[in-house]
Amino acid sequence: MSTRITALTPSLSSAPGERSIARVEIHNEGSADAVYNVAVVGIEPSSIDEQVPATPVSVSVPAGGSAVAEVPVVVPRSLGVGQHAAAFEVTSDRPADRPALSPFTLSISSMARVDVE
Repeated sequence: MSTRITALTPSLSSAPGERSIARVEIHNEGSADAVYNVAVVGIEPSSIDEQVPATPVSVSVPAGGSAVAEVPVVVPRSLGVGQHAAAFEVTSDRPADRPALSPFTLSISSMARVDVE
């Protein structure tokens, strides 16, 4: 694996229906430049959510370098109060690279905007 990622936002506090921004640092430890896609996994919207999931963010990282990506985190309206485990998934345009995950926690502390089914 020639990619290392770090969640610069390991904990994010938000509310259902909101879009927040998290930051991820990508280190390209390979010998060639690469384009990375960063997506959020683990907090997918349910059938009652009206919003469209965020699309992955792309960032180019030179060989031996690093870059910071600002990733939109769309919080499903159906997600309840509490601590939710999620992750940033990073994939590269290099076929030999495996996807990498960096965990983060999404905190929801208010029921004010939670939809109850």
